[in-house]
Amino acid sequence: MKKTFVTLAIFAGLLSIGVSCKKAAEWKPQPPYSGMEVPLKSFAINAQTDTMLQFANGTSIFVPQNCFVKSNGDVATGNVDIFYREFHDAIDILLAGIHMEFESMGETRHFRTAGMFEIDARLNGEKLSVAQGKKIDIRLASKYAGSDYSFFYMNPQSGAWDWIDLPETEVNTEKAEAFSALQTQKPSLFMGNEYFVLSFGRFLDIYLNNDWQKIRENRESKSIKRKLEDYKVKMYNAVAYGEVLFGKSYYHPQEILWKDLDGKAIPKWTSDFRINWDKDSNGKWVITNHTIRRISGNVYEIMYSRKDEVFKKRMEAVIPLKNLLKLPAAEWQKRYDEAMVQLAEEQQRIDLMAETFRAFSINRLGVYNFDALMKMDEWFEILPTFTVSSTQTLYGDVVIVFGDNSGYIRLKPEQYNSMRINPESGHRIIMLMPGNELGLYPSDLFKGVNIEELRLQTKPPFTFAFESKKVNSAVELRNLLGF
Repeated sequence: MKKTFVTLAIFAGLLSIGVSCKKAAEWKPQPPYSGMEVPLKSFAINAQTDTMLQFANGTSIFVPQNCFVKSNGDVATGNVDIFYREFHDAIDILLAGIHMEFESMGETRHFRTAGMFEIDARLNGEKLSVAQGKKIDIRLASKYAGSDYSFFYMNPQSGAWDWIDLPETEVNTEKAEAFSALQTQKPSLFMGNEYFVLSFGRFLDIYLNNDWQKIRENRESKSIKRKLEDYKVKMYNAVAYGEVLFGKSYYHPQEILWKDLDGKAIPKWTSDFRINWDKDSNGKWVITNHTIRRISGNVYEIMYSRKDEVFKKRMEAVIPLKNLLKLPAAEWQKRYDEAMVQLAEEQQRIDLMAETFRAFSINRLGVYNFDALMKMDEWFEILPTFTVSSTQTLYGDVVIVFGDNSGYIRLKPEQYNSMRINPESGHRIIMLMPGNELGLYPSDLFKGVNIEELRLQTKPPFTFAFESKKVNSAVELRNLLGF
């Protein structure tokens, strides 16, 4: 059987401004702000061959040959246009004008989404349908993890959601592996208070290449001291003995840059510390009041004791000082900054990868979602009042966007009295207004409210003082809401 594979790299810009196609169905969405919704993308395919559409975000759609029929029942032949778009969070869905309410047994519930899509097919502008016995396989890239999602279809006549079944769920192991690999690539700056050298004097010796004449001449040099201080590490003057294995070589403890693991400051009395020698059981002379011992890997414990006082510190060997000093502090900082920019770019790429793939086969064109019903046990009722620029208003729809941007609740003015909130969840509250304007209730204002006291009351009054904002794109709205 002949297959055609079409690779598409469109989803990086999927959230760009676009105009939605008009639908021939009786019900159609009503975007609150025209031009901000996710646009439908069109792809021409040969209707008489198997076709796999593969998108940059990981989504794939398999369309079998002879999949579509015209309104008269004839099989569609030639080039068929597939129209497709995805919605990955509440902002996508809200701006598309698609509701997230599910009616069951007279009760209205609200969705939290794991992804939604719309698919249509046309031949020379004529709307097609899926032929009897044919199915389109969808494998949607979802940014939300979890397996508690069902598959729903939007009834094209009524606009109501119909439950279909449970989808297949597959964790994206590639993303997990990429994230794990990224953690190992993070560079160390070797600077800051968590790093230290045991002896500033030894640090200076290494900087001057153990040239004793230069050391004598520059022991009090302020310019050299400033250069060493540019590394921004703590500098002690502790006496130390023993040896440290780092890599395949052994070093004196004072020749290593250490990372502080327990936050203990090395006492000043270690600078004039005197070691005690004594014979062990084998008659060998050993130091009895000072040790440095390896715990695991590059982690060591150093110990000092005098009279009845014992000091122990855990620390990790990071880099030999001679290697640290091969580059000036500014160069280390530059290399670190450059590496972090590259890692940030890689993190952005990983963030765009799907957490989960959700698969289902469909035999109807239209709007589908992978959603779960929102649990609202912690939400409580209030009696709201809304003001915009200090003026009380009753004309706008109020939208509560869930804190993880997985869903929203939309209330019309006649529904204000049934409003429920849950400030601890981090939800955002806005009012939709004409002309690309909206009212924004800053979430920070909840910090000054005694939420527990509100919960104990029966439908307490609460005023939302909205700030009037202008938005011109989905990106602006996301930034405004902090998503």
